[in-house]
Amino acid sequence: GYKNVVVFAAGYPAWKKIAAMSAPAIKTGGEEDRIDIAYFEKTLKENPGQLLIVDVRDPDEFAAGNFPNAINTLTDQLETKIPPLSKGKPIVFVCVADARSGEAYYIVKDLCLEMKNVFYREAETDYLGSGKYKTIPAS
Repeated sequence: GYKNVVVFAAGYPAWKKIAAMSAPAIKTGGEEDRIDIAYFEKTLKENPGQLLIVDVRDPDEFAAGNFPNAINTLTDQLETKIPPLSKGKPIVFVCVADARSGEAYYIVKDLCLEMKNVFYREAETDYLGSGKYKTIPAS
């Protein structure tokens, strides 16, 4: 069966380069699936659409400031909202510190076993409004 098959004329090395851009390997930091902060910030700056950023703070906190392209949902809504939204993108949960984002990560990992590219941001963040933020180094 295959009917609509084409040859990539540029060859395997060029295809590999394009495939790597469309399906990024996520750099993690430390144990589990904590996204590396430098990798996250670079991706957010250069290609924010590459990630599905899910902010699990309360709506009033989210309205006061958030990451560009982030969506807002509460942890008790994750099971129904996240699978249809992911569309193959890696999911990164964020909050102010890491308590709620870590909780969201574990909820999705437990309830949506088929989802593999799920991460959380373990960092304290000061949301400044208008898509601006400041990562506060651990003391």
